[in-house]
Amino acid sequence: MILLAIEIVFIVLLSLILYFIIRSERLECKNSVPKARVDGYLEGADRRKYIRFKKTLDATYRVKHKPNLRMRCKTVDISEGGLRLILDAKFSNGEVLHLVIDISDMEKAVELEGKVVWSEEVFDYKDSSGKRFFYAGLEFCGMTDNHAQILANYIKKLSAI
Repeated sequence: MILLAIEIVFIVLLSLILYFIIRSERLECKNSVPKARVDGYLEGADRRKYIRFKKTLDATYRVKHKPNLRMRCKTVDISEGGLRLILDAKFSNGEVLHLVIDISDMEKAVELEGKVVWSEEVFDYKDSSGKRFFYAGLEFCGMTDNHAQILANYIKKLSAI
């Protein structure tokens, strides 16, 4: 009988020890960053060269193969190196758009060219007619020095806010 009681106490103590070890490991895991996420960041997959600012600005764009057709769009975010647009057409990677962005805060417009680096459908947004919309990430690839300076001043203004 005494041996049975000792075995039960031993099992209970062993169970408690295991419980606290597993609990402390779970807490450590919650506070750590997964190795895959760290490796992806260090390799550049999740790292940006410029800080992005969420800012909605009116803009128009045209594509090179339809130079007389200007379409409206809006920016979602903007940085010194590129921007994200919401528009009603999907573009292929590498396609170049000519943009005119109305920077209403500065009462100026910036003309530039941007190369599409990614594009995806916006699933949670449609207009009243059910029209589909797309995000497009553009990398700036051409603008005059004057427009580059206006954009740089605007970005500085956003970063001061």
